[in-house]
Amino acid sequence: MSKKVSLPQTEPSFLMAKIKLQKEFFFILLILFSISSFAASRYWIGSTSTSWSNINNWAQFSGGATGFSVPVSTDDVFFDAGGNTNCTIDFGASSTVNSITVDALYG
Repeated sequence: MSKKVSLPQTEPSFLMAKIKLQKEFFFILLILFSISSFAASRYWIGSTSTSWSNINNWAQFSGGATGFSVPVSTDDVFFDAGGNTNCTIDFGASSTVNSITVDALYG
């Protein structure tokens, strides 16, 4: 009579859990590395008024078309030769931007 020998096998549910954990880890890393992709550059054009909070005073590029969003906390703000008016900073006291650069040619 022959005796069957069974070898230890890896539990399929263990492998599935490991794969799921790897996918979740990859997803979290992807989110963390993509956060910086939401940052934008905003250039003061000031073609409509002197109000910071007016989207028609902001462009995506120096001297570019206006109508882009008012800068937010992740944005870099530039005042350069593309803007030829003063800017009245009329946002709330708790508002922030990532950085502000004032070029020597501004104004």
